[in-house]
Parts: sequence; C-alpha cells; structure tokens
Amino acid sequence: MVSVNSWGYINQPGMAGPKLHGTSAALLSNMAKITDLASVDRGLAIDPTMPTTTTTRIAPMNISLAVDACKLKSRKTADLAWNGASGSRVDIVRDGVVVATTNNDGLETDATRLKGGGSTSWQLCEVGSTTACSEVATHTW
Repeated sequence: MVSVNSWGYINQPGMAGPKLHGTSAALLSNMAKITDLASVDRGLAIDPTMPTTTTTRIAPMNISLAVDACKLKSRKTADLAWNGASGSRVDIVRDGVVVATTNNDGLETDATRLKGGGSTSWQLCEVGSTTACSEVATHTW
C-alpha cells in the first residue's frame, strides 16, 4: 500500500508522515499509486526528507557614479562623486581592478599618477562585491 503525506510525497517504508483523513486521503492515495507506477518505469524516487529550496535573486544596488576627470601636471586625475551605496566603506575600481577602499562619504579623488592618452574607466562597488556596483564610467583622455 502506498500512502502520501501532506506534502504529496510518497512515504517509503519506515517513514512516518502526517495522516490525512476522508476523501483527501483516498484521492492522494490513488494519485500516489499512479505516480508510483510511473516512477518505477523511469527509476524516479522522491525523498520526502529533502526540503525544497528557493533561490532569491537580489537586484543590484542602485549606486550612481559621476566622474570629473582632468590632467594635473600631465597626470590623470579624477574626482569621483557617488550616492546609493549602503555600506560604511566602498571599493573604487579603476580599469577592472580595486585601487582603493574608502569611506562611503560620496566623494573621492583618484590621483592615478598615470600619464598619456587612451581611456580610463571607474566603477564604485560595495566592499568586496562585484555585483553591487555602479555602472562603469569611462573617460577618454
């Protein structure tokens, strides 16, 4: 005899599940027999001890970043201004590499000491995160 617990799982021998009474129990028992026959052919087994897992995706934070870049004495320098970060400290990412961790006060100057042309990109992230970040801001020299 196949029985079904309240979650619709097939109880295996030696496993106790909540008992159902009346029409619901009979209906579930008949459904379990059908399911049991189908699972035998396919080699399926349902383990009622396994909890169901729910994965929640958390949307990235809404961090905005503004960059005002210039050259001082031929060296690339950028004033970064941001808002929307929630932690007490943030990472400053330049060209994909964390170059500083600073207080989340909304302002920082990145004096790169780099010379020449090309472009430089910045991003601001919650400390240690690669997903809770602003959009990338790029400046061409």
